[in-house]
Parts: sequence; structure tokens; C-alpha cells
Amino acid sequence: MDWETLRDILMQRPEMSLHGVVEARGKFAEEEPPVEIWRQGPRVRVEDDGTPVFISDGTTVWDFDSTNRVNKLSGTPLTGPADENGYWGPFQTYAKPRDSWDWWSGSDYDQPVSAVTIQNFRDRDCWTVALQDPSSTLGPLRLWVDQESGYLVGMASEKPEDGDTAHWIADLDIGASLSADLFTWDGPTVTKDEVDAARSRQTKARQDEELAWFRRHVTEASLRVPARLNLPPLPEDIDPDGTFSTRNNTALVRRVSEADWVNVMQPKLKLLSWISWSNDDFRTGVLILNAAVVHDDGLRDALQQHYAGQPPEAADKTPVAVTLDLTPVSVPFRDDATGEFDAIGNDFSLKRVSRAVTPEETTDSPWPEEHRWSTPDFDWSLRIGDEVHLDRDGLEALQQQLHPGVEIDRSS
Repeated sequence: MDWETLRDILMQRPEMSLHGVVEARGKFAEEEPPVEIWRQGPRVRVEDDGTPVFISDGTTVWDFDSTNRVNKLSGTPLTGPADENGYWGPFQTYAKPRDSWDWWSGSDYDQPVSAVTIQNFRDRDCWTVALQDPSSTLGPLRLWVDQESGYLVGMASEKPEDGDTAHWIADLDIGASLSADLFTWDGPTVTKDEVDAARSRQTKARQDEELAWFRRHVTEASLRVPARLNLPPLPEDIDPDGTFSTRNNTALVRRVSEADWVNVMQPKLKLLSWISWSNDDFRTGVLILNAAVVHDDGLRDALQQHYAGQPPEAADKTPVAVTLDLTPVSVPFRDDATGEFDAIGNDFSLKRVSRAVTPEETTDSPWPEEHRWSTPDFDWSLRIGDEVHLDRDGLEALQQQLHPGVEIDRSS
């Protein structure tokens, strides 16, 4: 037996049945809850403490995990075709074969660092091998594969810093007769569209509650403020026919023939909010990627003026005046007692904490621009996305809406 042959076995769906409970120790035990698994060919059933998580008869799946956090749908599985839906929950490696593009190939544990040998593992004769990823940063990872059936039955990290870390199928029973009823569900079901609609309603209800808190405890103001937007420079090489495409982190700009816009771009990009206009036989379109930028007539006029002119390389390269909507989309952290909150918006975050004796030290942040200031009771911070700049006027307009008339005694 060599690794290539064993890898092919791991990608099959054994015809023998399997039943057992996945147990773990070390890091794996901390990361995943135990699950009970039944398998035979393309059929699979996974339970968590006696509750179904995933069932498939090989043609249809009933996925309970996709609905267990959706209001009024918990316990009712999402159903769909097996070739489009799979189990992605805890210890999934024991519940399905690995695809050729997944583990055991490419850059993921495809280098055996030991010969394939035979070893008794939990009272089963198994092939075993240790694998390393090509970068040598992961592993070695040891596998045990049952010789009789071809099922993966155990894995352990042999990386010294992982300590005693392993998981395996305990109470393993291979070859027993399994009822077909294990792999079907005859109760109520929901479709993906129904789950998506329920999730949307649940998300909206949560966000409405969070924004109501923000309006009660912070401000009812619109939080629209002036800002400057850096648009992408035009490419150095304009196509001979006068068309071009350019982008930066906040905008995509394309100039195409009117015919191409109608016949090619519009059908493909109909779900995106392009701002476009025509000049002669061309159409210029701008897609603003920063969702905080308000799409109003002023923005269209500013963009058209920015990219107007013939030839295209004559376009103005200065930042464009825009309006930002800094109204939060959600407020995941909020405290009624202290008034502290952490809000998230479209390409920005806004935070208020109780005032510290000394301001928090500035640390490296993934946000390109950050503003900090303090009022007598609170420290505030605003972080905004790429290529958008909030100057003094914009920041003061925001502060007057958040805490009108309240003194600001420190800022950075």
C-alpha cells in the first residue's frame, strides 16, 4: 500500500455501513462538539446528542444545522438535492469522502512523511500514514484508515506544540445492518428560499431593535456629512477606440461604446448600482464600492464633471465632494447603564466608551482613516474605509449631530 492508493480509497463512498461516535482530546475537543455518525455508500446521518443535524439518502438532504438559529424554523430541516448540499459541520471529515480538490492534495497535507503501514487502532486493523503540508507549517497529521471498509476512523496531530491532540470514531461498528429509515425524513421541511427569507426577516428585526436603541441613547439625526472621495486615476494606455477600465479600492470606472453598455454590461451588472452617462457614442459608468457614499444627483454631477472632457486623459484628478451616510447598520454591542456602544455601518465603524483618564494609545488598524475625540463623559472613535477622507468640516458636522453643543476637549 502506498499513499496515492490510500488517498484514492479516502475519496470513495464505502458500501459497508459505519456507525460510531466521534470523540476527541486536546485542542480538537475544545473546538468541536461530539457527533454520532451513520454512513453507507452515499447515505449519511449525523446527530448531536440524539438530535438530527444532517440526513441524506444519497439523492436528497435534510439539513437541520442551516435552520437551528433561524427563528421559528429550528428543528425543521432545509431540504435540497444531495449534489448541491453537503454536511459542513463538526468532524465532517468522518461524514463524507474528501474531494480531490480538498484535503490530501495540492497544498493541504499531500506529503507523506512516513511509509503506509498496518497498525491495530482501537481494535481495528488499519492503514496508517503521517502527512505534512508542503510548507511544513502544518502537521505532521497521522491518519488511520480501516482496512476492511476503507473508512477514515482516526486522526492525530504529531506536531509537538499541539500536545496530545486527536479525534477518532469510538464505539465503532462496521458492517451492521442499517435501516433505510435512518437516512430519510418525513417531517416538515423548508426550501433554501424560505430559509433565506426567514433569515432576512430575523436580521431586519435585530437591526431595527439595535437602531432603535441608537436613536434613543445617542441621536435621531441622519448622520449625513460632507467628505472627499479619491477616484481611480485613468489608465496610462487608453484603448485606441477610446474605451478604458480603471479602479481603486473604492470605485470601478468603465468607458465603453453605447452598444456594449446596453448589450453586454447592463445584463451582467443589472444588480449593481452603476452611475452612468452618455457622451456621443460612449457611455461612462462608475461603480462606487464604498457603500457609505450617498448616491444623489450631486454625486452624478460631480462624477460626470470629473470624467468629462476629451480626450479621457484630460479628466480632473482631484478628489470629488461626496456625502457620507454614517448611520449605523447594526449596533452589536450596547450598554444601557453606561451608554457605551460599538456600531457598524457601510464601510465604517463608530464607537463610544466611558471616558478614560488618558486616551487609548493608537494601534495598528485595518481601517485607513481613524478619528478620535473626547467629550466630558465619553471617548469616541470613527473609522472609515479606503479612499474616503473626512476633513474638519465633515468631522465637526458629525460631532454636532452626535452630541450637539457638548464640549470636545481632546482629539487625535
